Amino acid sequence: MTQEATVVYLVKDNKVCMGMKKRGFGIGRWNGFGGKPKDKEMIEETAVRELLEESGVKADKENLIKRGKFYYYQPNGDWQINVFILNIWEGEPAETEEMKPEWFEIEKLPLEQMWENDALWIGRVLKGERLTGTVWHDENDKVVKYELKEVV
Repeated sequence: MTQEATVVYLVKDNKVCMGMKKRGFGIGRWNGFGGKPKDKEMIEETAVRELLEESGVKADKENLIKRGKFYYYQPNGDWQINVFILNIWEGEPAETEEMKPEWFEIEKLPLEQMWENDALWIGRVLKGERLTGTVWHDENDKVVKYELKEVV
């Protein structure tokens, strides 16, 4: 079964805020803020809730800009990731039990400390493209094949 999840990137002044994952899945990696839906939550509601829980930032789902949908096939479970950009929010990102936020210039992302597949699409998404794609991984989370296309 495929697990659906969200990821939200805060973007302003050619910079992006990401969080260093402090525990759980993805520990030790920079990523956007997000997670899995609860109960019958819509994916935009998940994005807003997870952003608040992981960074203290408040957002309205109407301000989310959907920039990507990616399917990840992995030996230990498949994922459908919905990628959102946010330019309007309330508050400043703060460290939580799960994430430590930091701002990065979009041209200088810490790709070596992110998921390998992020390098395939994140720069394009942060610069305004809307993408969809499929990425196949091996048992070590290494990318073995991928397909990306722009959504118009």
